[in-house]
Amino acid sequence: GGDLSQAAGAAMGGTKGGMQFVIDDATAIYGDKTQTIPGSNRMRWRYYLDPNGVTMANGDKFSTLNVHTTTGGILNLILFQLQFTSGTGYQLVVRSKNDSGANTDNTVNLADAPHYIECDYVRAATNVSADGSYRVWVDGVLEITETSIDNFDHFGNMSNVRVGVSARDGGTSGTIFIDEITANDDGAEIGPALRAVRAMHHHGMRAA
Repeated sequence: GGDLSQAAGAAMGGTKGGMQFVIDDATAIYGDKTQTIPGSNRMRWRYYLDPNGVTMANGDKFSTLNVHTTTGGILNLILFQLQFTSGTGYQLVVRSKNDSGANTDNTVNLADAPHYIECDYVRAATNVSADGSYRVWVDGVLEITETSIDNFDHFGNMSNVRVGVSARDGGTSGTIFIDEITANDDGAEIGPALRAVRAMHHHGMRAA
């Protein structure tokens, strides 16, 4: 119905256009990509997010990037939510689940501006160890380090990555932007999009 579109106004990181999400009802709007289980037992994701002044009531939040699994009753491996509180403004809430389904939440304050968010997620070594971990950077600054996670089985059920607006609260309306979603399975830093563009030009390739 036009709520999800490619738009020049949603462009971030040097692109010509990004994903524009118009939030005007309870319908989830998103893009979805199948995610195979990496043999490296590690995944790193990066995406750009701009709250763009979206209206949110105190305590409202919604998912912007969600790594799904096929685990019955658990569903999310890790998800990134945009939250608003009257005291601090916009916040990024990172929620991870372990093999028992328990949540761990971490929160980072966000300005009303474009940001690139990067997460390096590592599987536990065995199904009886609790040595999984993840780290989250916002605009290149390490903001979250979570260790001692029992996530071996849950990681092995990773199925897809969903980017967009879902599970929103009723006090939220407006338009947000998401762009430049990318991933690797070796844990190497991805960094800002313009870095990749410069590297392509340096090696004689042309960015799209």
